[in-house]
Amino acid sequence: MVRPRVLYMSAHSGGRYLPQASSPAGPGSPEDPGPSAEGPSRTASPDRGARPDGQDRRGRDDRGDRHDRADRAGAPVTAVGWRLVGANNRELGRSAGTYASLAECQAAVLLLREHIGQVRAQLSMADAGGTWTWRVELGGRNVAVSGRTYHRLRECQQNLGLFLAAVTVAEMTEGTAHRPRLRGLRASAPARSTREEPDEPRGGRARRETAVQAPPVARTAATAPAGTRVGAVAR
Repeated sequence: MVRPRVLYMSAHSGGRYLPQASSPAGPGSPEDPGPSAEGPSRTASPDRGARPDGQDRRGRDDRGDRHDRADRAGAPVTAVGWRLVGANNRELGRSAGTYASLAECQAAVLLLREHIGQVRAQLSMADAGGTWTWRVELGGRNVAVSGRTYHRLRECQQNLGLFLAAVTVAEMTEGTAHRPRLRGLRASAPARSTREEPDEPRGGRARRETAVQAPPVARTAATAPAGTRVGAVAR
């Protein structure tokens, strides 16, 4: 089974928890991410088939992240999506779908940035637990969705505002990661309602999705979180 991949965009200049992070920071500097939640770097030992380029036979680099041979050879990778990560390394949003190649995924990000003023955002509540999610449409097509659900409408609105402000200034990482879920980037599972759902809709009416038009958000560097980055991640 082919595992999809992800392109990350991050608002954090240090690239903490991100694969193939750029601009390495020195120890003790403000940009120093410190010990990773993934544990110490796992560099392959010579007796395990380490290569001069820092990659071992298991397809891992010196950071312990896996990369497909297709990426190293420059060949297209299927099923690529992107995720936007904030300065606190929490996911702000992700692509609504996947793309056939990394180039298509990057082009979709650039298109979203170029036409960010024309997007239509909606917040909706569709589950029995009363949680909220948001989605962004461009030209009648869904281009971005929230990476998690929110228990309060206010929290969902705030996350949407952060996403819209950060996506235009986020830094895109090079290449894609083979890990769709890194520690610190896990989306929380939707909350479950403690109430029992009736077998049949009350009054013969089905539950409808509640949609709310998102308020306009100023797209300036001042409103964007410091150090936002954008990247692609395989799903």
